Order: sequence, then C-alpha cells, then structure tokens
Amino acid sequence: MNWGDRLKSERARLGISQRKLCEMTGISQPSQVSYEKSAGNPTGNYWQFLAGIGFDVQYIFSGNKSSGINNLPVKSVPVEHVTVAQLEDTLEMIQLEAQRAQSMVQALLTKKGKEK
Repeated sequence: MNWGDRLKSERARLGISQRKLCEMTGISQPSQVSYEKSAGNPTGNYWQFLAGIGFDVQYIFSGNKSSGINNLPVKSVPVEHVTVAQLEDTLEMIQLEAQRAQSMVQALLTKKGKEK
C-alpha cells in the first residue's frame, strides 16, 4: 500500500468524502485525486490541516499507525466538518482515560490502606 492509498483510507476512516475534503482544504478535486494516486506534491499546510482534523499523518507517510489519541483533532473543527468516526474515536479515548484514572485511584487507595 502506497501513501496515496493510505491517504484515501484515512479519509474513508474519518467518513469524509473526497469532495468535502476538497472544500475543507481548498484544493481542487483533481489535485486530491492525484494525491490519492501518490502523485503530486501536497504542501506542508495541507498535511498540517489533515493532522489537525484527525488524519493519522504518521501512518500516511510511514505505514505505521499512531496511537489513537494522536488521531483526534488538535484544533477546534467547525461542527459541520466533524465526522461520526471522530466522535466515536473521541468517546472511546475518553472512556479509556477514565478507566485508567479509575485504576490509578484504586491502586493508590489500596496502597494507602496497606500503609496503615
């Protein structure tokens, strides 16, 4: 799988149509088609925007997936651009972090109880 295929799969993972992504990034649809064929030369601003809305840019470049928290939007995204997949990912991360916090509190309480 080449970087264009991974770009396309990330777009699909986030539930963003090619047309919608073009509107969001301000590039033409032929340019996006070209990128998804591993052709063309996307700008740094393009990659930065994708990372900001939850694309796993590390995966696109290297083929190695990032941890889930790195795939969450890092900046405020207009509500019309938020996808169900992004909301589901966010909810999953919040639930995992809540479980970790709960486990840490439990471990601290157990440790404190043994010290008495």
